[in-house]
Formats: sequence, structure tokens, C-alpha cells
Amino acid sequence: MSFRTGPSGAKRHTSGMGRVAALLAAFAVLAARAGQWMQVSCVNPDGSAAPSDGWSGYSNGPQPVGSGTKAVCSPGSPMFAFLSNTGPADP
Repeated sequence: MSFRTGPSGAKRHTSGMGRVAALLAAFAVLAARAGQWMQVSCVNPDGSAAPSDGWSGYSNGPQPVGSGTKAVCSPGSPMFAFLSNTGPADP
């Protein structure tokens, strides 16, 4: 335990506990591990059905003839989007 004089001249009590806490926190950060994360839609790696939540079709204006989207899917029915070359491209 020691005392340190602050800017106002008052003595402050200091100890090594703050330093110990900082070292323990640094060790905890070093010991952290990241897990694995996999994003799947329609089919899981084992072949079972996976959700397609969050996907949606979007068109900026009317879809040209021959264009379309399907945002729901299953293992035997994939989601898709296709564009026709008969419509003008968006600027």
C-alpha cells in the first residue's frame, strides 16, 4: 500500500489491486475464443431443410417481362432470381 500526491496536493491511497485487475482482464481477453458460424439457406450441410427467413424479392419498378424471383425454398426447390434482357437497365 502506498500514498500518492494528486494534483491538488491531497494524498490518495493507491494499491496494486488496480494493476492486478487490469492484468487479469488482459489475460481474459487473450484467452477468448471465437466460435464457428455458418449461414445457410434452403439446405443444411446434412441435406435437411433450412429456413429461408430474411430473403425477399425486390424490383425497382415493374419487373420486365421474363424476369422474376422466388425467395422461398426447400432442399428440392431452390430460390432464384433472373433478369430478362428485354427491359432497360436501371441508371
